[in-house]
Amino acid sequence: MTATTQDGGFSELSRLDLNLAITFLAIWQERSVSKAATKLSLTQSAVSGALARLRKALGDPLFVRVRGMMEPTPRAFEVATKFKFGVGALADAFTEPDHFDPACTRTRFLVGMSDDLQLAMAPRVVQRVSTLAPFATVQFVPSEPHTTGTLFETGDIDVAVVAQLPERSWLSQEVIGTCAYACLLDSWACKADMPLSRADFQRLSHLSVRTGERDTVLDAQLAAMGLERHVQVSITQHALAPAFLKGAALVATLPIHTAYALAQGSRLSLCPPPMDLPRANIVIAERRTTQSTPALAWLRTQLRDVVQEVLSQGEQFAIYP
Repeated sequence: MTATTQDGGFSELSRLDLNLAITFLAIWQERSVSKAATKLSLTQSAVSGALARLRKALGDPLFVRVRGMMEPTPRAFEVATKFKFGVGALADAFTEPDHFDPACTRTRFLVGMSDDLQLAMAPRVVQRVSTLAPFATVQFVPSEPHTTGTLFETGDIDVAVVAQLPERSWLSQEVIGTCAYACLLDSWACKADMPLSRADFQRLSHLSVRTGERDTVLDAQLAAMGLERHVQVSITQHALAPAFLKGAALVATLPIHTAYALAQGSRLSLCPPPMDLPRANIVIAERRTTQSTPALAWLRTQLRDVVQEVLSQGEQFAIYP
């Protein structure tokens, strides 16, 4: 922990050049002094000189050459997190706050989404954004409830659509839908009538998709009802589920939006589970400091509309009450 001066650290900052942080981030991204120079439209010697000043100011080599690449040191990883956040915040401060034109914007939106939500909703988000904002870019970043906070802190995402997160004072969350479960199976291979009965649910072996805590929570919910399932197969990607379910006496209990997406074109059967399982909240989360940004406010609207549309379609398809 470093001491804080009475002036809030401004005397130290006055001896540094903001361009050094920008140069650092260019080297961080390119892992090359020459490529960073090209990116910044500077000479290689200018970038090398800036790196030398950074090394002296921070008391660390920051980047070392390994097999022709400039690999960051542990200290560089710490610095990168702070520089990304700081430079991004400064850029936000100088951005025109009260005008956003989707048709002209070239914004790159960084959207955190869990695996199941990406599968069901990411293509529709891209379709909607590309129609309304043809020059914008959407980059999806894998994000689970236990990793989302860190991704916000490092500046790797602008907004997240995930299951509800632990409360944080600096993070805003808006519940935009509730997620039911659905059972996905090859009913012919399972020799089961639809909708699936509780007896068949317990008789069959199960496929588990473990990408976070959700499947563990599901087992706890079943145990509270005096039910137990035999998990025969466990995978980590929802998109692989149909390959395991087709022709097998297996059933997967998945979020409704994911089960609906996987059922399309796979000839797998979809139905509500034969017991009343609690729903989970789906939220849009972002840093409170960016809530008023017009571009992100527009993106929130697109994400909210897509999520609600997909959830509604999935539940109608599965004949939920």
